[in-house]
Amino acid sequence: MTQSHVLSGLIAKRAELSGKMEHHQAQVRQLVMEIDALDQTLRLFDPDIDLAEIKPKPLPPRHAAYC
Repeated sequence: MTQSHVLSGLIAKRAELSGKMEHHQAQVRQLVMEIDALDQTLRLFDPDIDLAEIKPKPLPPRHAAYC
């Protein structure tokens, strides 16, 4: 009997994590499209721009009160 509770809990956790992963993958796809659009716009103003020189700006850490 205990095993069915453990199994259902594990299945629920897996479903939750899969949902989170799909959500984050959608966000990544959207960010890639936005970066591509910015890259194209940058090339309109400077066709010789080296986009590899633009380093990613790190995000500030989240405040502990918002976690």
